[in-house]
Amino acid sequence: MRKNAYLCMLIAPLCRCGFANAFFQKMMKHTLLILCFSFLSAASLWAANAPYSGYCGRQIHQNSDSTNLRWTLQNGVLTISGSGPMRGYESAAQTPWYAYRNAIQHLHIADSVSTVGSKAFAKCSLLSSVYIGNAVASIDTAAFEGCNNLRTVEWNAANCENFLIYDYAPFFSVASSIRDFQFGDSVRFVPAYLCMGMQKVDSLYLPAAVDSISPYAFRMMGGLQSIIVSENNPKYDSRDTCNALMHTSSNTLLLGCAA
Repeated sequence: MRKNAYLCMLIAPLCRCGFANAFFQKMMKHTLLILCFSFLSAASLWAANAPYSGYCGRQIHQNSDSTNLRWTLQNGVLTISGSGPMRGYESAAQTPWYAYRNAIQHLHIADSVSTVGSKAFAKCSLLSSVYIGNAVASIDTAAFEGCNNLRTVEWNAANCENFLIYDYAPFFSVASSIRDFQFGDSVRFVPAYLCMGMQKVDSLYLPAAVDSISPYAFRMMGGLQSIIVSENNPKYDSRDTCNALMHTSSNTLLLGCAA
């Protein structure tokens, strides 16, 4: 009791002079700032991980709509699912995920998607990996323009044949950033200029299913150190450890690199 009385005697003059009120007001402001920053941080984290979705399909006849394909963005992964063709865009700003482009780190195009629209993923500057499903038959102009952080591509398109001029090759504009290019086991055809200019890719593996390779498919891949063809491929081989891509029946060298 004596201690409390003594404490009150000390505080009373401070209260009368307004010091205590100023002190407590300052403490309240500090506390409110901390709470605001905590709330904003939590909101930003939620926004980055929150799911966003919509439709991105292409009308294939007058009575159809765009609901054949659906896009979902969650935890940095943009997934294109459904069946059929994707809509093309005249500019990146028209894409339905444009507002969230800086949250996109990985792209998964499902195996039932048949086309990738023009400018579809342009300016997704933080995109680092792409999975191309096995039904994709074409990838339109500048689909990955400006994706300068793209590092890994998993190519599963079994019979994609639309690349006739290298300017329209899907990864031409960002080829220098790609370090890892993987062919899926179902791939049968390698289109022209597909890997053109991928200087940082150091190894190439061709699965057993590949039975046709277009000219210039691997043009300007100066960083290759290892080329391996599946032992079960009946048309092409790598001659054991000689780091070469050979057409077996004609004994023709298609691609080689230093050991």
